[in-house]
Amino acid sequence: MNPNIHLPYLAEVTGIRAECSDTKTFDIRIKDPKEARLFVSRPGQFVEASVFGAGEAPFGLTTSPKEPGVMTFPAAG
Repeated sequence: MNPNIHLPYLAEVTGIRAECSDTKTFDIRIKDPKEARLFVSRPGQFVEASVFGAGEAPFGLTTSPKEPGVMTFPAAG
């Protein structure tokens, strides 16, 4: 279990949707079910997403608080 909010959660991309020519929405799910239950998004919240070997960046969440352990965010580029 990860009680320190500053430590990373391992997660996986479960879906990618093209919204327009330069924006995609990524669906992410925290892998550990116990840690997933601890993560509930709130309005205005963001996450620092990292991809091993590629880097990291902050993303605003568009996830419903009714979906613990799930993160959805749009990314342009």
